[in-house]
Amino acid sequence: MVIDMEEKIRVGDCMTKNVITITPEESVQSAAKKMKSNKIGCVVVSKDNKIMGIVTERDLVWNYVAEGKGEKVIDIMSKPAITVGPEMGIMEAAKLMKQKGIKKLPIVRDAKLVGIITDSDIMRLSPAVCDVLVEAAKIRYCEPGEEEATEGVCDECGKESDFLKIVEGRHICENCSEE
Repeated sequence: MVIDMEEKIRVGDCMTKNVITITPEESVQSAAKKMKSNKIGCVVVSKDNKIMGIVTERDLVWNYVAEGKGEKVIDIMSKPAITVGPEMGIMEAAKLMKQKGIKKLPIVRDAKLVGIITDSDIMRLSPAVCDVLVEAAKIRYCEPGEEEATEGVCDECGKESDFLKIVEGRHICENCSEE
């Protein structure tokens, strides 16, 4: 009998436990600074121990930079945040992330934030889940010479990024493009 390890691994077993949070009244700049200083792609928005939403790199660029929506976190956050319990299997989590078009999944137990898991975390843990997430990736390949921002995996460092710049036909993340 073959046991499928991906079905046995739960998000609670591999989640990041120290989740960086922010209140909805804080500034967008504060959210961006927290993300930069902690080298993370999102902050969970909470008030009185209740999850209100999530701010991702995409929210910063699309809602704040491109659309000019407000100066406070509440103005740009994605809401409601989609959350799951720690007992959910990683394959099920990957499928939910694909279905909802999200890359970060806060983990909640008894209505309290206990961790977070990202699509990158899942890909590192389970090669079998990669197929689900690769299908969900929306990388558009451009004609040579065309520079368009997209999302996916950086061709230089191999890390997942919400923003890839196309440089000489290669998808390069912001960190690698600065080097």
